[in-house]
Amino acid sequence: MRQRILGIILSALLCCVQAYAADSTAAPVPTPLTEKSPTTAVLWSLALPGLGQYYTESYWKIPLFTGGALASAWLIVDNHAKYQDADAAYLAALDGNASSAEIARRLRVREAYRDNRDVAGLALVATYLIAAV
Repeated sequence: MRQRILGIILSALLCCVQAYAADSTAAPVPTPLTEKSPTTAVLWSLALPGLGQYYTESYWKIPLFTGGALASAWLIVDNHAKYQDADAAYLAALDGNASSAEIARRLRVREAYRDNRDVAGLALVATYLIAAV
């Protein structure tokens, strides 16, 4: 019984090896006449995220990278404008008769907008790097 099971296992392995050997001797797949340059794709992606994907014909990725870059840029601009407003309110509270609790609250609001702006900047950089790779 052991010899029969061993014979079945060896036969299966031999078939697998023969199938692998047959695949390795197959004719090579012809390459297209015009190949896309990875350097050109990276340069296009660094110009605007999504252009490199257009160049390499990965069309479904274009809205992901372009949308991510546009959303990040909008968040940077929006949070910077809110930061400037919050900074003006904080400075007015420092000059006025505001309580220390109100000054601390305005400082937290100002710093939150600054942090959100910085995170959006990191997201924009990450979008550019991921699109280029």
